[in-house]
Amino acid sequence: MVDQRTRASYHQHFLTVRLYFDIDGTDNTVYVR
Repeated sequence: MVDQRTRASYHQHFLTVRLYFDIDGTDNTVYVR
């Protein structure tokens, strides 16, 4: 609720973050030295 004497703009923020961990498939191997 906003008072009639107050000017306020209505806005929304849409943020989508997608992380694809299986880009190469599920048979990935990590080598650590």
